Amino acid sequence: MTILDILKDKTVSELRRIAAGIGCTGCSKLKKAELAEKVAGRLAEPETIRQVLLVMDEDEFKRYKKKRRHPEGAEQLFPTFDVQGYGRSILPDGDFLPHTVLSDEIRDFPVETLDKAFYKERKELQKLNRWLRAFTGFYGIIEAEAAVRLLKQYEGISCTADELENTAHRLAMANNHFWVSNRLIIHEALDDEAEVDALWQKQQGKPYTAYPKALMFRFADIQYFPRLSQMEPVERFMRDYFHLSEKQAREETECICSILQGEMGPGEVFNVLAVDGLTFLRQEDVEAFMEVFAPLYNNIPLWANRGATPAEMYDNQH
Repeated sequence: MTILDILKDKTVSELRRIAAGIGCTGCSKLKKAELAEKVAGRLAEPETIRQVLLVMDEDEFKRYKKKRRHPEGAEQLFPTFDVQGYGRSILPDGDFLPHTVLSDEIRDFPVETLDKAFYKERKELQKLNRWLRAFTGFYGIIEAEAAVRLLKQYEGISCTADELENTAHRLAMANNHFWVSNRLIIHEALDDEAEVDALWQKQQGKPYTAYPKALMFRFADIQYFPRLSQMEPVERFMRDYFHLSEKQAREETECICSILQGEMGPGEVFNVLAVDGLTFLRQEDVEAFMEVFAPLYNNIPLWANRGATPAEMYDNQH
């Protein structure tokens, strides 16, 4: 399967997005077949492949190199290749996870031609990628200017906002959990522009808080949220009231934390509990839950507060 075979299945808008990502110009008036051929030609160039390999996240890059060493093995999932047009996701029979059928060009690309300069540049890009994932995981949205200041503070990295924005655009080509728009670097969960605008207005400017480096880095994991002592009473309530196992209570409480951190409001908690079949029978039961829930909510870093907890926001305002 060639790149062109894969691109023929994509829409014109998808082809134009890929073209823009790889710097392929003069595509606006091309018909779909012509556009696919032009993009395929650019994607097949060794330098374009090199640039895509530079920005892939570390796990995906390692999977690709392993695939090259053992080409006879089963296909794996390569989100960056799927998005860029080097692979096509399929759902194997009896399997719930998609696999990627790689194009001939990316399958045959000579990895041994990647030199020391490539790995040096990749190391620097992945350092920035980790920070940008951490910043968007913690703040939801961060301005390029604010990210520049934090990079200088945390890592001693010096760059301009324009340079960082351009680098973030390159990294966003890959499966790196953020996207870039109007000098803002935005968490991938915020995929609606109206939602982004509303949150940006609510945040009102620069980050209000910053965690130590080791803790901030944990937010680079898209599933991470801090383990808080206030979670234990909630877990205990869930076990006793809903007759859940310890594991089930922990998972429900972690789900609550995830919702609070991203959805910016406690109302969603009751909706999610109801979806899981967990509903309260009486008003006094809701009030009892709120007694253990409120301390948890007040100590979770929220996107709406630029990473600050409601308790920190209250202290800062008084």
